[in-house]
Amino acid sequence: MNESKKDSMKESISSPVSVKVCGITRLQDAELAIELGAHAIGFVLAPSPRQISTSQAKSISRQIPKSVHRVGVFVDPSVEYLRESVLQAELSGIQLHGRETPDFVKVVREMFPEVLLIKALPLSLASEVEALVCDAILIDPPRLDDQALQHRPLPEPLKKKFMYLSGGLTAENVAGFIRSHKPQGVDVSRGVESSPGLKDAVKMRTFFAQINGSSARRSQ
Repeated sequence: MNESKKDSMKESISSPVSVKVCGITRLQDAELAIELGAHAIGFVLAPSPRQISTSQAKSISRQIPKSVHRVGVFVDPSVEYLRESVLQAELSGIQLHGRETPDFVKVVREMFPEVLLIKALPLSLASEVEALVCDAILIDPPRLDDQALQHRPLPEPLKKKFMYLSGGLTAENVAGFIRSHKPQGVDVSRGVESSPGLKDAVKMRTFFAQINGSSARRSQ
């Protein structure tokens, strides 16, 4: 990991809660997310209602501050497609959101040693965390709206890496999950949208306000 990425991750870890806004398809949404305090934005480069092309991702990437991570989201990509997309879209981060094995993650790490590398994991595979050569993990439970999950302890292995909590987060539930599980970061997409790929400014502002309030209480 190079020094700039180390510094970026340290800043994220030292701040109360880092926010990644995913499913970005428009520059105006990326700019608002950054204005509100997002440290990373995500472009879906895999089949999805939120999928955009590498050229669209590149256009947005070039118009936002370099201090903000530009993360491409991939699902079981080939090495060739991953390499081409990262270079063409000028990404500074990679999120592997499929069934990629620890060996595949290692190949990606060796291919792109300087990017922010995130691996999404279901809770059932928490034991794989120690085998993953990545900078962060993203926990995406199937039903984050399940109130019981707010009070259920997360598996211990998940505490050994920078952790994003994702999957169904909204302004209504994010503060509760931050207080219960104390993730270093949260990842939001659908919870701040008016329709797939189009962010809602009011929902975004409300979401960040809830995070800031929760973080302030958490640090007291």
